[in-house]
Amino acid sequence: MIDFLKTKRKLAIAFLGLLGAVFAWPRPGRAQFLGYVSPQTVQSTLAAAGTTCNGGFQSYLVPNLGQTQHTATVTIATAAPGQLIAYFAALDLSSNLTVISDTMEGSVNGSGFGSTALIASGYYPRLYVYINCSSGTTYTLSYSGASATVPVLAGNFLSTAIDKLIWNGASAGSNSPANSTYTPPFATSLGVVSFAYATTGPSGSAVAISCTDINNTIRAWNFSLATAPGVQLFYIPSYPCVNYSLSYTSGGASGATYSVHYLFYPPGYLPTADPCDAPNIPKLSVSLAIGSATTTSLIAASSPVAVPIYVCSINGTLAGTSPTMQFEYGTGATCGTGTGTLTGAMAPSTGTFFEMGAGQAIFTVPAGNNFCVVTGGTTPSLQGVLTYVQQ
Repeated sequence: MIDFLKTKRKLAIAFLGLLGAVFAWPRPGRAQFLGYVSPQTVQSTLAAAGTTCNGGFQSYLVPNLGQTQHTATVTIATAAPGQLIAYFAALDLSSNLTVISDTMEGSVNGSGFGSTALIASGYYPRLYVYINCSSGTTYTLSYSGASATVPVLAGNFLSTAIDKLIWNGASAGSNSPANSTYTPPFATSLGVVSFAYATTGPSGSAVAISCTDINNTIRAWNFSLATAPGVQLFYIPSYPCVNYSLSYTSGGASGATYSVHYLFYPPGYLPTADPCDAPNIPKLSVSLAIGSATTTSLIAASSPVAVPIYVCSINGTLAGTSPTMQFEYGTGATCGTGTGTLTGAMAPSTGTFFEMGAGQAIFTVPAGNNFCVVTGGTTPSLQGVLTYVQQ
């Protein structure tokens, strides 16, 4: 009997202990928000459709939730003659404003209308999109940000980086000073400048391109312009370039307008700054068979698109009494208008074989011009072959 009571007491004590443990168990609490554990995606319309340019810089603050990858899309609804520029700029804790993206110039379709995209990376306390365009241009500006995506130069992002619309619909009768200085996308000048008059432009006009390297040395290229409407292409060789600018010099009064693109070649693209030296560009040839003292057109200007002529080589013989040959360019059947001389009157040894050119262009004929040779002396005979590229 005594053992039974002891066992009963032990069971009661155990039960009371278990009951106390149950009532002492902590109650479940409500879920608490501890904050974002990773940056969130952000989408925002920074400038609504129909926003009008005021002719100066307009800035738009980007909503900041910690995103590190940034894209902006500019859609141009209507465009006035001139240029549209856009870029990302960041403000650090010391209030230093730094451009962190490539500079978008114009639009990818080349007409001043359409959409183009800009990309930037990094986290900053404050981030802005800056836009500067000619008064009268209207646009929409949209932003998208994330933290997990990796920027890739493809599609419109690539077009924005390599295709710079310097001027659109500018007056051909006025000089355009060098545009604001910008940084090229790949730190090199390698590319092609595409110039186009909408209608016949003034004679004697020119476009100049300059690049500044890290030592502040300036390299400049100057190109004479043909007056014919249509595209004129000017190839720019590879040169270290941290800043570039372009300018247009008018030859006189004109009601025509023009547009200019600078198309940069991306890394890995086969350089064709010298078309004669590019293995992927086929060379054309012309036979030389001239038997009198005269002016002969050897290569005609391209049409309807005016492009330069690159003379790669001239090989042959020149015979006769005191024979000479001189190369020039100009318009008309015998280069008689707007004539530009490329050489003096050369007189190689009579009847001996001569060679001009060793893989690179020896003459560059401005777009819209013919390439001619003037033979002189008594009964000269120029026989041989000429190779060239026209693009």
